[in-house]
Amino acid sequence: MKENVKVILNRVKEEGIDLNEEIHNIIGEYADPFDAKNKEIRESSLKSKGDLSIDELSAYVVELQSYLSYIAAGIEKIGIMVDNSKLIYTEQYNKAFDSIAGTEKIRTAFAENNSLDEQLVNYIYTRAYKSLQNRMTMGLESLSDLKKSLSVKSEQVILEKRSITLASQMQ
Repeated sequence: MKENVKVILNRVKEEGIDLNEEIHNIIGEYADPFDAKNKEIRESSLKSKGDLSIDELSAYVVELQSYLSYIAAGIEKIGIMVDNSKLIYTEQYNKAFDSIAGTEKIRTAFAENNSLDEQLVNYIYTRAYKSLQNRMTMGLESLSDLKKSLSVKSEQVILEKRSITLASQMQ
């Protein structure tokens, strides 16, 4: 591989780390508690080999619903920031475009060059928004799985009680 390609790859990694840190700074308030709860549920399920009690499943359903409502609030708040950052970018782009004379190509190039920071901020907020949306999707799938497990467990308990009742009646 060319040396220049390696330099670019390293630069992408380094700058990517910085961008990920900025994104985490934006979403951490919403994502961190959700991630911790999701990890707890996953580890508990693995530890019990998927055989959680009805009480545990019920508690996780209620807790996960609460965390998902908080994620939804974060999506709403960050969605507003995405819209606002897009407006700021567009405003800067248009101001730069209008500030120079020349052909459309020259004006476009100048405007793009002079609105790179605003575009990057918009990119960061857009990625943060998508990251929270992904967590919401994952959380809804986990919630659905927990509810299905709870339903199966409840049905098993009902069937066991009926079996015991029938067995005692037959004696």
